[in-house]
Amino acid sequence: MFAHTQPVIDVTLPPQIVVPDLYLVTGHALMLWFDYLAVRHLQPIIGAIRLRLFLAAIHISIPLVFACPSELLNNTLLGTPWYAASYIVYFADKNFSFRESLANVGSTLLVFQENQQATGYVRIQGLAKIARGVFKWALMKSLVDPWLPHGYSQRLLAIPYWSWESLWLTALIGFKVYCIMGLADIGVGSIQCTLGVPIYDIFDSPILAHSPRDFWR
Repeated sequence: MFAHTQPVIDVTLPPQIVVPDLYLVTGHALMLWFDYLAVRHLQPIIGAIRLRLFLAAIHISIPLVFACPSELLNNTLLGTPWYAASYIVYFADKNFSFRESLANVGSTLLVFQENQQATGYVRIQGLAKIARGVFKWALMKSLVDPWLPHGYSQRLLAIPYWSWESLWLTALIGFKVYCIMGLADIGVGSIQCTLGVPIYDIFDSPILAHSPRDFWR
């Protein structure tokens, strides 16, 4: 039924503005500073709900307007800035300084386990996390990417919704996103191996699920 339904909104968006990787990361970092200043200085003027709608519109618009040559970085910057901004707004509203807000965002990313374990064993677990992240990357490159056609995003929008090709591409893209998010194991494992402190796995604590709720508090 849905395969032959015309879209409710059919608008052709202009191509994204491609900027160097460093410029895009710097822009997102400066946006966090803007979020903090907006909450501290603009919220008393325009109100909390209006400000959050304004900030949400900006964060949604940035990935639609700007991109960088790195596919991995583009995918990472889809969710990470929103997550960080939601907590920056939350902590700024609680009258934390910008430095304290950043520190608290970092503490939500790294949830340390309280159980006592031998440092050597903890470091080995960190190496195992790094290996797991590398495995996900290799799996994506060897088994997922070869099955994705060139311009698969545009292809997915052009074919019938319930066709086998559509379902197959959707499954592949979902698995690709999972592998990309799993690359966080490399960073977390590196920190655990270096510090010798056990850290919960990212997917054991669904941090992304908390972000929108904290943003609107």
